[in-house]
Amino acid sequence: DIRHSRKIEIDILNLGIKVEDNVTCLDDAKRTVTFLLHIPIDKEIEIFEDLIKISSSKNSNVMKLSLSKEPDLIEMRKGVKDNTVHSVVSHIANTYEDSQVIKFVFNDMNNVDLKTFIQFELF
Repeated sequence: DIRHSRKIEIDILNLGIKVEDNVTCLDDAKRTVTFLLHIPIDKEIEIFEDLIKISSSKNSNVMKLSLSKEPDLIEMRKGVKDNTVHSVVSHIANTYEDSQVIKFVFNDMNNVDLKTFIQFELF
């Protein structure tokens, strides 16, 4: 059994959001815990050591993400590849279009407390 809780705080003055996730394995078994963040295909994603920058191709707005805990793996995938669906969106039945996903992976965990800080820069 697994329990997940999430708390979201919005800071309007500083154009930020804090998301607090807690995942607990109630049977104390160690598992791989993966958080997924889906991003539209028209955004540019840059992954740095301590920051993820997401930029708009339509304007100069930027979203910056930082995490309270370093994952074992951060990876970015797009669309469908080799018959594996990584990230898609569907607006009409029986159709889909590619999107992007950022995966934050924590290995061999029985508890994960993660804070994700999102900062918006509007120009």
